[in-house]
Amino acid sequence: DERIRSLEADTRKAASKIETLDYRITVTEQSTTSTAGAIRELQSLVSQQAGDIKVVREILQRIEAGQRGGVER
Repeated sequence: DERIRSLEADTRKAASKIETLDYRITVTEQSTTSTAGAIRELQSLVSQQAGDIKVVREILQRIEAGQRGGVER
C-alpha cells in the first residue's frame, strides 16, 4: 500500500513536470516564430535601405559630374 502511494506521488510529480515542459516548449515555439518574423522584417528594411543608398549614390554621382562639367566650361 505504501509503495502504491509512493508511485502515485512520483507519477503526479512526473505529470506536473511534463505539463511544465509542454508549456515551456509552446512558449519557446511562439518566441521562435516571433523572432523569425522580426528577422524577416529586418531583412526587408535593410534591403530597402540598400536600394535607397544606391539611388542616393547615383544622384550624388550625377550632381558631381554636373559640377565638374560646369567648372570645365
